[in-house]
Amino acid sequence: MANIKDLLLSAREAFPLVTIHREQVDPDVCWIGRVHGVNRGRVSLLEIGPDAAWGDTPEEYRIREITCVNFGGDYENALYLVGGEPPVPSVSRS
Repeated sequence: MANIKDLLLSAREAFPLVTIHREQVDPDVCWIGRVHGVNRGRVSLLEIGPDAAWGDTPEEYRIREITCVNFGGDYENALYLVGGEPPVPSVSRS
């Protein structure tokens, strides 16, 4: 993969959820959701919580702050199985 943007876009095509880590911003937190878009150095992520409830609108994160991306793991798969397909978000980004 050439860069994190390409990785996120490829993962979006192959996996229903990704996990991003921003260890320099907050080393104890990760964000899990569906990649909604990548634009102007930011990723738009429709998040799913630990209770498998989808957020209402996508959240944006600076790509340069992302230190690790995970996908296809047991936790992501379990969240998706329980949470199902996300609702159509209120804000659309590409």
